[in-house]
Amino acid sequence: MQTMVQLLQQQLRQVNAATQQLAVLADILKTHSNGQGVREATAVLEPLLSQLEATARQQEAYLQGAGCETAADWLAAQPQGEARQLAGRLLAALGVLQPRMRQALQSTRQLLRQSNNYITFHINVMNQAQASDTYAPPGAATVENRRGVRMFDANV
Repeated sequence: MQTMVQLLQQQLRQVNAATQQLAVLADILKTHSNGQGVREATAVLEPLLSQLEATARQQEAYLQGAGCETAADWLAAQPQGEARQLAGRLLAALGVLQPRMRQALQSTRQLLRQSNNYITFHINVMNQAQASDTYAPPGAATVENRRGVRMFDANV
């Protein structure tokens, strides 16, 4: 019982830390269009996510050893007492924090994608990328007055 409570406490700390670091990364992506600070923020976030995954694997191994499929099943099989109440509170807190972390992770991924598209667009402008033939007038046999620089990136 004590092992599972420790794993739940550890997981709760890790989820909380990862959620906070995801908020820091999202804030950096929103405020700095030049990417300043992104490397440092992701360097802090990556080990947190790896530790969280390792803790989840330990928890899964413990649950398999106890003959339970989920932590809720394990909790239901435990005798009444203070340790069971603590484990129940920890599971409830994780039930609230994990969806928040998933949402923060999803929005941060979207911000990273948009930042990447922004950078790609500006690189194309700086490199004076040639416009493709799709910018030709309809029905034209050849492209007249080829533009030197794309007005819009083809990916956007």
